[in-house]
Amino acid sequence: MNPFVPFLRPCAALILACWLPSLAIAQGSVHSWGDDQHGQVSNTPGGAGFTQVAAGSNHSLALGANGSIASWGRDQFGQIASTPSGPGFQQIDAGEWHSMALRADGSIESWGRDSRGQISGSPSGAGHLQVAAGREHSLALNSAGAIVAWGRDLGGQVSNRPTGIGFLQVDGGFEHSVALRADGSIVTWGNDLFGVVSGTPSGTGFTQLSSGPEHVLALRTDGSIAAWGFNGFNQIADTPSGIGFVRVAAGLSNSFAQRADGSFVMWGSDQAGQISSAPTGAGFTHLDGGVGHGLGLLDTSAGTAFCAPAATNSSGSSAELTGTWNSNAGSGLHLDVHGGVPGLLIFVLVGNDPTPGIQISGGLFCLGGSTQFFRYNASGTPMNSIAAFDGSGVMVNLSGTSTTGFGFDVPGTIPNTNPISIMAGDTWHFQGWYRDTPAGAGSSNFTNGLSVTF
Repeated sequence: MNPFVPFLRPCAALILACWLPSLAIAQGSVHSWGDDQHGQVSNTPGGAGFTQVAAGSNHSLALGANGSIASWGRDQFGQIASTPSGPGFQQIDAGEWHSMALRADGSIESWGRDSRGQISGSPSGAGHLQVAAGREHSLALNSAGAIVAWGRDLGGQVSNRPTGIGFLQVDGGFEHSVALRADGSIVTWGNDLFGVVSGTPSGTGFTQLSSGPEHVLALRTDGSIAAWGFNGFNQIADTPSGIGFVRVAAGLSNSFAQRADGSFVMWGSDQAGQISSAPTGAGFTHLDGGVGHGLGLLDTSAGTAFCAPAATNSSGSSAELTGTWNSNAGSGLHLDVHGGVPGLLIFVLVGNDPTPGIQISGGLFCLGGSTQFFRYNASGTPMNSIAAFDGSGVMVNLSGTSTTGFGFDVPGTIPNTNPISIMAGDTWHFQGWYRDTPAGAGSSNFTNGLSVTF
């Protein structure tokens, strides 16, 4: 009930880049806390490389960097077992007993309980910009920013939706819905239980909102928080004052906010430990709350890109090299590449002297400085990075030297004739070199470079 919306910025007209997740969204590891009676904490997937999280009542979702979906928790209506497989999704959301996802082409996938048509009533076609799941109803924004709604309509949460275009975000509660206009004003409709509709703040200047089942949170441009609706557990009264918050999320009986440094503030019910057992510290990039559990995404991204963006390849994309910290790797570093040429080979280069780039074949080689560079293609494990791009242009390791299947786990040594150990404080520079044969026989290309300090 808290769809992923990156930090909003004012938009003169609704365009996809105003709020949808981009390739630059930091990857991270998923952290869960609170109620675990259905495995919504203990079954949390490990590893890094996730970009979004979403909490339903007693189930959870996480979106991988390649657009695949992980799900765990209670599965009484197939909200876990029926999760769609494969990559290519770009946004997720979880309702009480159903889940939704948006594909890269803007088409909608829904699964789980269909008691009121919240699944079977999903609109067909592509071009949608966002999806949001309420209790037993669902919402979406179409390509013009108009609101589409379907499912349970007892309180008018579907039929009373506002008309017009240019909305930036939509969300759903038990029997109400809420949306954010392009001018930063908020409109709420449906059942007015606990003043969740009539208590909506007036004016403009809001940038993000989140609806719980019976209360709503909204973030202003200065980072202050507005809250209204049910206050039975002080999820309204204890809302922190001050400015500088960057995201809010509403659970059932508690509320969450994220500071600019990535740390969390939580208030309301702590019956299941959804406050007292929450992670401390900074570095989180996304959060969400369910009935009795919370979710957070801890930034594990590594490195600084150089020689970027890379040259466009024959598939029309620029292959992007990114890094994440992963304790399963020998050096702790995991590398991924997206945007490659499907079916063609790639391997990883490393050096200690980056350059602005030397034109070689179809791209820029950016490790050709005064010192030697090395190739991770020696036979055997773990020094072999040889991989191929899958149908989505994602690097998939062919030699079993990746703990995730995708990408490459950088070992603890550099592949010199006399291997060089990677030491704490060392900085090394990485780049992918791949075949781009459709561009011409024997043609090759390169990813951007990535500088990483260990």
